[in-house]
Amino acid sequence: SLIHGIDMFPKTKLRKVMDTMLMVKALALPENTEEKSEGFEVVVGLKPATKALLATSDGMVHGLLHVDEIKSFQDTVGKIEWEEPIPGEFYKVGAKKGQPKMKKMSRSRTFNQLPVNKETVDYGCSDADWALGLFFKLMPMCEAEGLDEVLYELDVPNMMVVGEMELAGWHISREKLESMERIAQIALNGYIGIPEDPAHKTLVQELIAKWTPGEDQWVGLEALLNEALIDLTSEVANTDEDGNVVVPFGIYPMGQWRGENVVLEIKTSKPFNWGSVQHKQWLFYHVLKMDTRGIERSKSTGLPSTDAKTIDKLIESYDGDSQFMKLLKEKSKYDKIVSTYVNGMLPYCRTDSNKLHTNINLVSTWRYSSKKPNLQNIPRADNDPMGIRGVFVAPIYDLNADY
Repeated sequence: SLIHGIDMFPKTKLRKVMDTMLMVKALALPENTEEKSEGFEVVVGLKPATKALLATSDGMVHGLLHVDEIKSFQDTVGKIEWEEPIPGEFYKVGAKKGQPKMKKMSRSRTFNQLPVNKETVDYGCSDADWALGLFFKLMPMCEAEGLDEVLYELDVPNMMVVGEMELAGWHISREKLESMERIAQIALNGYIGIPEDPAHKTLVQELIAKWTPGEDQWVGLEALLNEALIDLTSEVANTDEDGNVVVPFGIYPMGQWRGENVVLEIKTSKPFNWGSVQHKQWLFYHVLKMDTRGIERSKSTGLPSTDAKTIDKLIESYDGDSQFMKLLKEKSKYDKIVSTYVNGMLPYCRTDSNKLHTNINLVSTWRYSSKKPNLQNIPRADNDPMGIRGVFVAPIYDLNADY
């Protein structure tokens, strides 16, 4: 509402503002809780609360709509899909030889991208109707529990402050972030010659000195990692004509789970693919013989996890002298710059103001979390070798301009 010049904060002092999701959170009704591995958690959301609290015994909400017809926001807005090239990956054979490999991307539409038609209007009106219905349903319960004072005097005013923080955003240097992306791409994919930019030039010189002494050009961590993978697996796997490691078919022990021996079965020999869970299991737990104790396992197969969090943990905990693991640790650093910080932050930065806007949520422990992007991913000052925190800068204003 602040975007349109409507300041709701003064109305909070007059108790004219309420948030139904804060009411749901405060009451923690059994209808809106579900059991998690660590205990019960309140399910916060307009649709779940409407289905649980407003529907009659026949499943109708206000006699207008059945709960089975209530669609989620994601289902309503749909997705926008496109393709982007995978950095450093190209087709080596076939009709597409030399062309970059593509990956499918998607994101949810925003509500303002929907057509102004009956379906869109009905959805907006339904949301307003359900929110009002929940208010009238829950307020007497809050008053009976003595929660109305806490909501009106503490939670709702705090909500307004959080809303203003989201709207104000955080100013960043787009130039620094884009330069960081360029540095990461050079590190991952290589560079012929020496870049003109001083920061990029320094990086290339450091990488050459560290990984390929005596060379006059940087080939990239991706290529070096593939060479190291070939050396690492030379006794257990062959390579194909394109120089890719071929993961052999076979049965490989993967430790024990629930008192039973677990094995990985690879039915067909194929070139190693970082996108293959089986190939990563073969590499980390068979070739590198990583300890599977303490590693999460699939509830259906018992095989050890290879998700990003687990792989990061394995990389950081490795203290051997493997050139492959040293390169993988270096590669993961630049991968994170691209995925977490560049691709994770730039889409949420306005081009006209260079302000980064996030969604701040209240979690089950009544602390705040951040998503799209998650600003809690920003490293501490004492653990920021790439200078991510330096992306956040104070804006420069023209004092003679009319803002």
